[in-house]
Amino acid sequence: MAIHCYRGNLNAVVLEMNRREKVFDKEDSKHPELGLPEQTRAGIRRVLGFLIGEPPVDPFRALPAPDALACLAAPGVPVAAVATGPP
Repeated sequence: MAIHCYRGNLNAVVLEMNRREKVFDKEDSKHPELGLPEQTRAGIRRVLGFLIGEPPVDPFRALPAPDALACLAAPGVPVAAVATGPP
């Protein structure tokens, strides 16, 4: 499709790709702190929220009810009340 967009001129496609790569490198070097995450499971999970092979995280999933969290606490550990808004 790219070659078709350049009217069959493969040389023009390669030159454009090289030009874009140079522009990207210049822009990328302006922000070195925005690099890739560390190449560990924790780094990838921090960025994506899941690893390949795991089901993706649904950001719109329903959260459990606040009193349902109380049953997750260890027995005998007090659980703080959850505010529900103005009285």
